[in-house]
Amino acid sequence: MEPDEETGWIRGPDVWWDLRVSWSSSDPKSLADLVRDTNATRSDIDQLTLAKKTYRRVCFGDREMKKRPTNLNGARFNSKIARNHFGSVFKEVVFVNTQLSDAYFRGCTFERCDFRYTYVLRTSFQDCTFIDCDFYRAYFDANNVFTNATFHRVSLDKAWLVGVTGLQYEQLGDNQLAQLSGADSYAAFLENTKGDVQESDSRERAVADAEIETADVFRALSGMWTEQGRLADAGRAYVRCKTLERRYYNPKRRWERSRDRKRRNKPLRPDDKRWMRQGWRWLGLWAARLIAKYGESMWLVAFWLAMLIVVPAAGFSALGVEVEDKCADKGCHSEVHVEAHSFWTTLRYSFERLTDSVSGMHPATSLAAIVGASEVFVGIALLGLLGFTIANRLRNT
Repeated sequence: MEPDEETGWIRGPDVWWDLRVSWSSSDPKSLADLVRDTNATRSDIDQLTLAKKTYRRVCFGDREMKKRPTNLNGARFNSKIARNHFGSVFKEVVFVNTQLSDAYFRGCTFERCDFRYTYVLRTSFQDCTFIDCDFYRAYFDANNVFTNATFHRVSLDKAWLVGVTGLQYEQLGDNQLAQLSGADSYAAFLENTKGDVQESDSRERAVADAEIETADVFRALSGMWTEQGRLADAGRAYVRCKTLERRYYNPKRRWERSRDRKRRNKPLRPDDKRWMRQGWRWLGLWAARLIAKYGESMWLVAFWLAMLIVVPAAGFSALGVEVEDKCADKGCHSEVHVEAHSFWTTLRYSFERLTDSVSGMHPATSLAAIVGASEVFVGIALLGLLGFTIANRLRNT
């Protein structure tokens, strides 16, 4: 094909093996039939198998659907000898808009492959390796296995992940997504699909929004793992989502994005104009991180409860606490209030304030009374949050 006739990853100076089918074809052949026809001089075994082969610069589909995508349903790219699985290698292969139903890719390696807009159903990617692959808006319908798959700089932006099984947080957690590989690396990753971009600054916008887009991916993963009952992975994905949101809404980052758009003579985005709202959101996310790690850390909440007892106790020690002391003389029925400044006495008073069981002690000043009331108010909130995090821990185990 002529390179200038196509867009996206179909562009390139090298010769492509175009396996798309004309829309006028009433009975499109399967990939196995196409390989058999192309390799008619080879042995019968080589003609019929798709496994243990290297596919380089092969086009199975295209973004504009100029031709019918290759029929990959039921294709097997893996062969098993004894107990060992041998998969094929795919380098710069385009799967755009293809349907992968009941396909078998176990043990395959994918390098710089384009899976955008792909429909995937009952397909096995077990033990596969994905390097610089783009799954933008791919639709994983049901029973698609990713057990022990390895990812390096992969994009799952806006992909439908409900039908993915066997995937664990560790497979994606350590910056395996392309958006988290750094601005320069992600910009180079987007170069592969620049032919599909309609707006001139779409790639620059994608690089600037990489963190918030990745937060959406981890939010989707959290929902997927929650539905599958993998609650520990869901919790870790949720924490990662909120951490990326906090970084994105950092006022310094917002200022850098605004400065960059002004430098390129681009209008400010509506979200970046709402600097006060973003600032409050950033502060709220920081508070959620420090207090309870976004609701996932029971021990962090317990630590702040302990601080809520100790810190007011130090204040009560300075302000004083009145302790009821009954008259020791015989026949005396009155009570004497003694002002105490001992830290251990005020520590007991601070603890009892949270339990509403204060016995014989009262704040000595109005300021001490305000401190005590504030302690009770914050303590109720933290105790409720502690119960929530304990429930999360019990649920995850």
